[in-house]
Amino acid sequence: MKKKILIILLILALCISPVASAEWDFFQGDIHHTGYHKDSSDFVTNLWIFNMESPIIGSLAINGSNMYVASENGLLKCIDMSEGSEKWSVELDNKTLASPVTDNETV
Repeated sequence: MKKKILIILLILALCISPVASAEWDFFQGDIHHTGYHKDSSDFVTNLWIFNMESPIIGSLAINGSNMYVASENGLLKCIDMSEGSEKWSVELDNKTLASPVTDNETV
């Protein structure tokens, strides 16, 4: 019984914890993965759904209102986060397991 209560509490903590919007060029904010944002956010899930046509193994990168995602089948896409629409797409030469990284306007 205690195990079930603990699992329920963990799920509730994950669901109601604030998710912060941050401009992180790397996974967890920087190369040392120390990113953390204390402020509350107006983040809402399920504003839109985007089909990448293949699994995503790595993390995404966010810069401004753009989200950069590389799928396993070798597609790198830039997605407008406010509308969920594709801005551009590039076919990479091979299968991709890595995460994109941004630096200003460079991906």
